[in-house]
Amino acid sequence: MFILRANQDGITLVEKTNFLGVNGSATYQITLNQVAVPQSQIITHDAKQFAATIRPQFIAYQIPIGLGSIKSSLELIDAFSNAQNGINQYLEYDVEGFKKRYRQLREEYYAILDDGNLTSHLNELISLKKDIGYLLLDVNQASVVNGGSRAYTPYSPQVRKLKEGFFFAALTPTLRHLGKLEAELKG
Repeated sequence: MFILRANQDGITLVEKTNFLGVNGSATYQITLNQVAVPQSQIITHDAKQFAATIRPQFIAYQIPIGLGSIKSSLELIDAFSNAQNGINQYLEYDVEGFKKRYRQLREEYYAILDDGNLTSHLNELISLKKDIGYLLLDVNQASVVNGGSRAYTPYSPQVRKLKEGFFFAALTPTLRHLGKLEAELKG
């Protein structure tokens, strides 16, 4: 694992801006052609071990993204709950269950942070990010349906939140990676 300057000879960058919604992470396709890596720019020769070392912090820093998105989608559901003479009362989404689960996951997250040793909570952090990811997808879908035709437009807040949920699910480590990590650690 190493660090390179993007403007040095032999490096070609192609910006990837065609994502569904969130393009703020500056994702690039990088091609290296005969690029020398000085010893001073090598972070580690064991990328797998390095990744394992930083993984708890990396996951912990992403969790607030999911929690914040869940919270704002729940607020959108509340804001539209009495739309069209209360028609949303007939939807079969368990909004109170979503809210309860959100509070539980948020409390679990802050309990882990309060302990101060993220490394000892890697399994819990993996499970927590995964649970938040799936809850986020469920809540965001419910928010779009709850919002009715006003929510079913390309620039509605509900659709923006839906895209944020897809982004969180695809944010490395993705929900798939988290499931794999869980299986490996139990294993």
